[in-house]
Amino acid sequence: MHEGKLSAQVAKIDEDDEGTIFGPEIALALGDEDDPCSIGEALAGPEADHWAKVMKTEITQLECLHTWEIVNPPPGANIINSGFVFHQKCDVKGNIASHKARFIGKGYSQVYRVDYYETFSPSVKMSSQQVVLSHAVKEDWEVPQVDIKGAYLNTKLPEKIYMKLLHNYLKLEEKGKVCCPLKGLYGVKQAGCKWYKELSRTFIKLGLT
Repeated sequence: MHEGKLSAQVAKIDEDDEGTIFGPEIALALGDEDDPCSIGEALAGPEADHWAKVMKTEITQLECLHTWEIVNPPPGANIINSGFVFHQKCDVKGNIASHKARFIGKGYSQVYRVDYYETFSPSVKMSSQQVVLSHAVKEDWEVPQVDIKGAYLNTKLPEKIYMKLLHNYLKLEEKGKVCCPLKGLYGVKQAGCKWYKELSRTFIKLGLT
């Protein structure tokens, strides 16, 4: 990722694009020049097999975790879109080491007081981190780091959200239905807030207050 740059590019795939098996869905990509900006671009490039594999793996893992249920949307429901964020990690020599495709909800089309309410989630200022780390260096302290993979999936969503799945991942009998997320997904407006509250409850239980 280029330093200081975090741009999102949105590309819409035409339904008749040759080689596109997902229909007119939208895919997001962060600002790396080498990352695909759309599903169509990912599947049309030299790394197509890798991208197709990680997309399938991502959906399978989410299904195994019972992340959503497939339902018929009620009349007049606000149905948001879904997509993928693509990223390829490189080693120190600049060679591609792995591919990542994260399934996300398009939260920008959610409606306040319809499918979300609270969104506030505090974050640490960079200056605060620098003060803590500088003091740790001065005192020769060890600074542990924890990376919680799929953090938002540890949360539950009480609000009803209706979201389109890429049609290639729906079973034949599920055509015309949508998914209703039961757990937090990246891109959903309230996911960060729910994760902060869940993490806070866990810290309190552990006495880390």
